[in-house]
Amino acid sequence: MSYHGSVAENSMLSKSLQVIYTCIRTQWKLFAALGIEDSHGHSENMVRIGAGYELPVESTKVTPVLAVDFVGGETIYVLSVSLGFSF
Repeated sequence: MSYHGSVAENSMLSKSLQVIYTCIRTQWKLFAALGIEDSHGHSENMVRIGAGYELPVESTKVTPVLAVDFVGGETIYVLSVSLGFSF
């Protein structure tokens, strides 16, 4: 489950099932996700596809990600950063 938006905005909560494909011998991460977005008192099906490139930095991993969401006839572009820690 992930939260999108801020407290000041209308709440948008999405639940998704995500499949991640890691290219062999590279740091590219490709993924696709099916989900449900709950917003403004109704639910809509959503699809997210995207890619990221994993950058190792000491004992952590930083992965810039570009994704595209398809929700209720809209196309939404998402740019994010994922952080990974080893312990």
